[in-house]
Amino acid sequence: MKGFGLGLVKGLVGGFTRNIAQEEQVRGLDDQRVADLEDTIIKASLDPKKRVPESLGNMLKDAKTQLEQRGSIGPFGRAGPRLRLDMDQVATSLGAIDDNQIKIGTYAFPGTDAYFESSVQSDGLKRSTQFWTSLQNHLMEDPNNIIKFRKHFQDNPNEKIFLNSIFRKNQTDLKQGYTLKNTPKGKHGEQKSFVRTEVLREFGGLEPIFDLFDSDISTESEVEAMDYSYKKFNKDNDLSANNMFKKNNLYIPYQKDGKLMAFAYTPEDKKERALFDSLAKDYGYDGRTNQFLFDYATKFSPNKLYEGNISLEDEDTNVKNAYGYLFHAIELRKLNINNPISVDKPNVMNYLNENFGQGEKSDRKKVLALSIAMAKPTRPGSALEANGVLTMGMPRQEELLSIIGVKKKDFEEGYNAAIKARNQLEELLKLRLKIKTSDGLVEEMYKLGYGIFGTGGQVSQLANMLSSRSDDDAALFESTLRKVFKKSNIDELGKIEALKIELAFTLARAADPSGRLSNQDFEVQLRRLGTTGIFTNIPSQISAIETVLADTQNLVDQRSLIYAIYNKASTGKFNTLSDAERRIVYASKQFHQLRRETEKVGAALSRAEFLGNKDDKNESGNPKYIADPNNSDNVIDTDTFESIPRSHIRDGDKI
Repeated sequence: MKGFGLGLVKGLVGGFTRNIAQEEQVRGLDDQRVADLEDTIIKASLDPKKRVPESLGNMLKDAKTQLEQRGSIGPFGRAGPRLRLDMDQVATSLGAIDDNQIKIGTYAFPGTDAYFESSVQSDGLKRSTQFWTSLQNHLMEDPNNIIKFRKHFQDNPNEKIFLNSIFRKNQTDLKQGYTLKNTPKGKHGEQKSFVRTEVLREFGGLEPIFDLFDSDISTESEVEAMDYSYKKFNKDNDLSANNMFKKNNLYIPYQKDGKLMAFAYTPEDKKERALFDSLAKDYGYDGRTNQFLFDYATKFSPNKLYEGNISLEDEDTNVKNAYGYLFHAIELRKLNINNPISVDKPNVMNYLNENFGQGEKSDRKKVLALSIAMAKPTRPGSALEANGVLTMGMPRQEELLSIIGVKKKDFEEGYNAAIKARNQLEELLKLRLKIKTSDGLVEEMYKLGYGIFGTGGQVSQLANMLSSRSDDDAALFESTLRKVFKKSNIDELGKIEALKIELAFTLARAADPSGRLSNQDFEVQLRRLGTTGIFTNIPSQISAIETVLADTQNLVDQRSLIYAIYNKASTGKFNTLSDAERRIVYASKQFHQLRRETEKVGAALSRAEFLGNKDDKNESGNPKYIADPNNSDNVIDTDTFESIPRSHIRDGDKI
């Protein structure tokens, strides 16, 4: 405890010291900004072509007053009031036009003839278009102008204040005006699917110098352009009074035929809007939901920026299809997916099954949907970092072990078991298509090395072998084998039974992330193999094998997510998990547990929640399931003549 207390004190003291240093640095920057402003005003006053407005003198006086009133830095290094200085006003006041020249600070270049027209100066889109055209013409006229421009702003860092301010103003005007002008009317006369643009998209010749622009708020400017266009359009077209157009839209970007677009999605109700806001907050975008959606499309979405058409005639359906994972995350949050106490686990699993089914890579998709819905997991060491102690986080393998409780070696064993099961089933399917009799199938499988348990093995001996690969004891496995095969401890196993056991063994190992064998999973897989008809001479054999194969391939796809994260090569000094990877790992663990807790038959690798339904028909068109006369808790499968628990059949209690 003493060591812990001392460490905590050191951490706190270190944090306060760091806070004081940071506050000193910030104040120093504020001091420098005021000094730069004073220097700029003095230089401008010496330029006979410039008139320094009185407002700039007042601004400098106010800025100096703010610095004098800051007070001293306290012992804890709490942040003081920040300097309020409108550099846009400075740039506008001093970015004068002289002799057909456009000035950025003291740097001048020729403007187009149109730029100086009063009608252009009063129109944001026209003026910004001519500004960018003028600058592009200047740079492209002579390659030396690119060098000259870069050198000027690199050698005069104070001048970058003007560059950033003037560039930001013209970027905003271009985006807003372009969207307003080019966006077509929607089906209700409104703007719905916005057309948007970027400066470099329209003026590619600016690329050699555009890195000088500190445009770290590009997505924010995108949102501002949409919002400005939407509100102005509604006002100009007398739509603002209509309640339909008063709703708080969400702007979701996409691309169509090479054009940059954004769709204005209107949440169904206040609850849905609140869920979008909470999701944005959990991604670090508190109060900036639309900015989150723009960044989601390029940074967080598993499918990245959607490219295609979002039809205005069925907009809600189309945008939900375009960004399915995002809207699935909202629906999962309605089921309290991130609240361990109130989460509706059965309905969460039902939702995932209904929306992602059991097809190709379905489990992988379920995990990804859960990962998007998840609140940002805490990075190990973040609390210490907040107290001023620099931490890089746990190494990748160490943190993965702490989350899923499985060492890299053990996880790979489980992953390889899934691959082995997939390969075995592929081979089994080939043999089944080639060999028409069950006896011939069994013989061929033994020739290929299947049947590791052999025939003639006693149930009790086999149970001991299984328990040696498991945390469960032999008695559990022996009980399962007797129950499924109706064998005593002295009966011998046949070839078909031995093959079922081997395949169930591999499938059960694959079902657990650690590759360990659990009796629960073993029993599930054994019953599946007994009820699907894989080793019985009925026409449904091929379909049954394909079903199990599809599920197993699905498991391989799901596990490949974690395998790739576990084995990602280090690309820097510290090989740690990213936020996205951390979400996927936690989501994979959550999904595995959800399935085990909610599915009645399957746990992992189950094709569905139940093996069948009460009203299913057999191959002859008669009821597939009938009451078992020898066991009231079971029913008989009339295709395979196996006895199955009623709980494994939907509405089985009514048979």
